Amino acid sequence: MVKKIFIVFIGLSGVAHAQLDEFLNFQKGYPEAERRYRSRIQNIEGNCAINVRYTDNSTLTSQVQFALSGEYKKALVQEKVSGKTFDSVYSIGPSFGFNLVKESSAKDFLIDSIEPKSTVREAFVREFSRFIDAPFAIQSQFLNGFLEYKGFNLVRFDSATVGSADCWSLEFEFDRDGRRDKIVALFDKSLDFAIRQSKYQINGSKDTQIVYEVDYQESPGRHFFPKSVRIIDWDGRVFDARLEPIREKATPKEEFLLPFFGLPDITIPQRPGTNTFPTWLVMTLLAAVGLVVATILRRYANR
Repeated sequence: MVKKIFIVFIGLSGVAHAQLDEFLNFQKGYPEAERRYRSRIQNIEGNCAINVRYTDNSTLTSQVQFALSGEYKKALVQEKVSGKTFDSVYSIGPSFGFNLVKESSAKDFLIDSIEPKSTVREAFVREFSRFIDAPFAIQSQFLNGFLEYKGFNLVRFDSATVGSADCWSLEFEFDRDGRRDKIVALFDKSLDFAIRQSKYQINGSKDTQIVYEVDYQESPGRHFFPKSVRIIDWDGRVFDARLEPIREKATPKEEFLLPFFGLPDITIPQRPGTNTFPTWLVMTLLAAVGLVVATILRRYANR
């Protein structure tokens, strides 16, 4: 699909004839570069600090421990709010995800939510994954996904520099949710086409845009990961993430499940494809209620 879309670029864009060979190299190399990176982050773990500056100049700093292992993903977030320190867990598995919370001084986690993984994923993206995905994605949507929107049109493709990095600059428009949005992205030629900067302009306007700036930790053999990521959101909030050196290793499946955090395990039944009555939802809710009761009983038993 991606290669087909890139071929359409040539017919829609103002790419200069002299740049055609370079464009074809980008067309050929980019999908494989994204695939290599997505494969590399299948089994990693590490730590990062995230600082948020709000429009009133107030700030919030979070410490995050993260692990990704195949279909399992988790982020343990610690942050200080109103003089108290809180721990949160966001964990996603093949069938469902959950969010746990507690004051850092408390012994037991409490359940905030147990939901379909797509719902918990939104919180996981907000708290962490958009930073690790930044080399090839905007808001954790990988660039190839944007290329598949209706009304796609290439505006510009040429060379540019970011500091000392020699980059390709790609600008394109597309239709989304009744709007005409635009993305401008700069890809590092020497770093396997990783994004150095990107701008997502809502309705094509610089007044409502999301800006990414990415710096990298590098190792031999094209093994690179983000070292720092700055995101300037459309509402003026600024997110600065600084990642410690990332470790490439698989985390045991058990460390993504509820018992690892001191809570009883549950099994979410798969939704039957032919059942018109949502018994799967009732069973899920009953399981969640039972888990909440078990947590409360444990807290009283420990008093």
